[in-house]
Amino acid sequence: MTVGVVALLVIVVAAAGACGSSDVASTATTAGSVTTGTSEETDGTTTTTAASTTTAAPTTTTEPEFFTVENWAVLDTDPGGHKGASVDIVGQVFAAVERDADGTYWQMWADPRNSEWNTLVLYSDPDFRIKDQDYVHVLGVVHDVFEGENAFGGLITAPAILAISAEVVDATATAPEALRTAEVDLTQKQHGLAVTVSKVEFAAEETRVYVTVENGSGDEASFYSFNAKAVQGSTQYEPDSWGSDYPEVQSDILPGISTSGVIVFEAMDPSAPTKIYLEGRAGSYSLDFEPYVFTIPAE
Repeated sequence: MTVGVVALLVIVVAAAGACGSSDVASTATTAGSVTTGTSEETDGTTTTTAASTTTAAPTTTTEPEFFTVENWAVLDTDPGGHKGASVDIVGQVFAAVERDADGTYWQMWADPRNSEWNTLVLYSDPDFRIKDQDYVHVLGVVHDVFEGENAFGGLITAPAILAISAEVVDATATAPEALRTAEVDLTQKQHGLAVTVSKVEFAAEETRVYVTVENGSGDEASFYSFNAKAVQGSTQYEPDSWGSDYPEVQSDILPGISTSGVIVFEAMDPSAPTKIYLEGRAGSYSLDFEPYVFTIPAE
């Protein structure tokens, strides 16, 4: 669905200007009345009237709705039923970004890995720099449900989000949660070429190795992520091509340049000892370079 985003969201702009803040919790309290007891003496007989007390009704609080990637499927199923709910989501823009004097408008996948959960976003900043395929972190509220037709004439509904803030980020912001993060922070240097592994994240879907290469030699250096290897026990792992959206270490590195990126492998045992093998070289081929080997001990 890529049609008429600005035209169909123009009412959202007007609504955004007209809306003020509202309480998400409502409290109803009925004040109790208290009558103190009285005493009356008649013919030597004392009569006491007991105090009458009405207890205040209990306070009722409604929890505010809040949507993230963990429960976005609920919002995607019924956007109109969750108006005013808060959202915190990282999505990937698809199709052309549109803007006018009132703001910037885009469509994004709230689930970029599977290209699902089509979401429309309005951000009241016409100068916000964003483009197709960018990843963006959005904080905002659900305005309404958007309805339109796809290229085949089918009806599509999607949440329409009023962004309070928006920030372009890289794809690691959508990375699956790590089951274990091994802080490595080790650097190895050969002939002026330094390779650092800062950390390794073991997730249920993948394993991410964070690498920095700094060329301190006087010559151009080479580093090829696709030559990387990971080993656990007798099993060798090759880099996973899906991670191409993550920042990549540059392959050709001029003298004095530092470059960082993420090398992705398939999911591995987070508790097992792991070895990471990386290859790089600089200067003459007569120089002897051994693989840069980093060992992550068992948890």
